[in-house]
Amino acid sequence: MKPSQHGDPVSELYAIIEHGAIPGELPPYICGDRRSISFTETPLIQSARLLINASNAGLNFIPYGFQFDRDGLYEKGARQTIHQPPQEVELLPLSERYRHVDLIPNQGVDFTWKREWRLAEDKLQVDPGSCNLILPDQEAYDQLVKKATSPLSFHVLLLEDLS
Repeated sequence: MKPSQHGDPVSELYAIIEHGAIPGELPPYICGDRRSISFTETPLIQSARLLINASNAGLNFIPYGFQFDRDGLYEKGARQTIHQPPQEVELLPLSERYRHVDLIPNQGVDFTWKREWRLAEDKLQVDPGSCNLILPDQEAYDQLVKKATSPLSFHVLLLEDLS
């Protein structure tokens, strides 16, 4: 997950758990007017190492999130992002522009390492049977079970166990 604009990374996670859905977003870097939800297909062990040290590495991610089956997301309409120069976004149909990601290697703009997928939806229902909750450590899990009574709290992966 990306850090919350409110500074508390856990509050947004609790809201998702409580409402049972991940909201789609329309940040400035998404082309077009389709809200979407972003995912990565980076192997979990690599993600664990990256997320545990994200703030030290200057990455805009926090070690909280959800793990879904890629094939299940594909069936719902999730697709890989399309990395290309900014001027080529116009070549995409309007319905696919949400997938565009700027790629300008000679200027250091290259996010292909994220292995990103996007789902063009206003929200994605979070079914405890089809996903795992990702937390950084046992302390975060202990805090979660004190505040949330969702069935999601039973399907948890701790990054500290993987890194």
